Amino acid sequence: MCIDLKLHKKVNSFTNRSPAEASEIYYCFAICYKNDKGLAMNLARPPFLPDSEIETDLLRPPNAKEEVVDNFRIYIELAKIQSRIITDLRPARGSGREAGLMSEILAKMDFIWRLNEEVFPKLTSPT
Repeated sequence: MCIDLKLHKKVNSFTNRSPAEASEIYYCFAICYKNDKGLAMNLARPPFLPDSEIETDLLRPPNAKEEVVDNFRIYIELAKIQSRIITDLRPARGSGREAGLMSEILAKMDFIWRLNEEVFPKLTSPT
């Protein structure tokens, strides 16, 4: 439904809505995105909506001044790695290619770990 409504595109039929509606549409798409990635991982298949087709900035909700800095950002980074594993690593042939892919995946996971270390204190600090 999100694809049919073109929620992954910058311009769709909901583009000129109020800030509250734009935010609600963003979170609807974000939830669908997470569910699609989770289903793809569980079924060991590519997601319905490849990251390369998404124009919506998942890290910046509409009308937000800053990027999302919470578990959702970490989830998005992990989802990108998951997509790469399914599309690139499974059909890989030859140990050299597999080693290169694994090194790249480990580097991306290291980035996510550093991001988590940066975000976690913000999430647990009393406000």
